[in-house]
Amino acid sequence: GAPDGSGGGALAASLTVTVQSGQFLLNAVTNAHGGAIWTNDALNLSLTSFMSNTSANGDGGAVWARRAAVIDRVTFSDNQSGGKGGASAPGPEANDSGSHRRAA
Repeated sequence: GAPDGSGGGALAASLTVTVQSGQFLLNAVTNAHGGAIWTNDALNLSLTSFMSNTSANGDGGAVWARRAAVIDRVTFSDNQSGGKGGASAPGPEANDSGSHRRAA
């Protein structure tokens, strides 16, 4: 679970997070960001699915990353947030650089 105030119903980290061939289903946070994954650093996702994750009063129903996020061949389905980005939301440092992107 998530440390208080951070987020990430399944995974909360202070370092770069890399997930390949993962599945995140029915994770939730209430007063935080990233229903399934929250990281205070960068995020690399590939061949992963996020289904029915929720950030009730925060941003990023499935994922939230403070820095750059690379999302390659990832499926988002029925994720919800009370704030920005039902599937994903960039953190403050990613937002300024435009580095929160989906890879081809």
